[in-house]
Amino acid sequence: MSRSDKSPFIKHHIATYEDLPIWVGVEVMDFGSLSVLYSGLKGRQKKQISQSYGVDNPRVFESWLKSLNYIRNICAHHARLWNVNIDVVAKVDTRFLGLSLADNKRLFFYLIMMKHLLAVIVPKSVWHHKVERLFHDFPIPMNNAITLNDTGFSSWQDW
Repeated sequence: MSRSDKSPFIKHHIATYEDLPIWVGVEVMDFGSLSVLYSGLKGRQKKQISQSYGVDNPRVFESWLKSLNYIRNICAHHARLWNVNIDVVAKVDTRFLGLSLADNKRLFFYLIMMKHLLAVIVPKSVWHHKVERLFHDFPIPMNNAITLNDTGFSSWQDW
């Protein structure tokens, strides 16, 4: 059974109108599908969407979506993220100081990116405070086998 078969609003639209409007279909898309949909849009549409997230270059925003999908998949499969090199790298938007100083192959770069996106999506989000608290409270082993530098962290000033 597909996700659309489980959604009452999908069943309602198909039964009532036969055709499924794009805004209804998008509701049941996973993040990877949304990333692919965005990459298939025309230039003007891409630019409108990317600018709504404060990113002027649609190609940069497209790379962000692909990278975030890659990171989401790492997390979904319970894989190690703290010291992994991100293989699907996002392009750097130099207008964001933290991003221009961070390594786009390491986790810290993507945490800065997520902080920016969440500030647009949910302006009152306190997610970044929770992340900071997690790093401050995380128990560092006696032998310092895990360090903030392993995440690509440079300094809290960049955060």
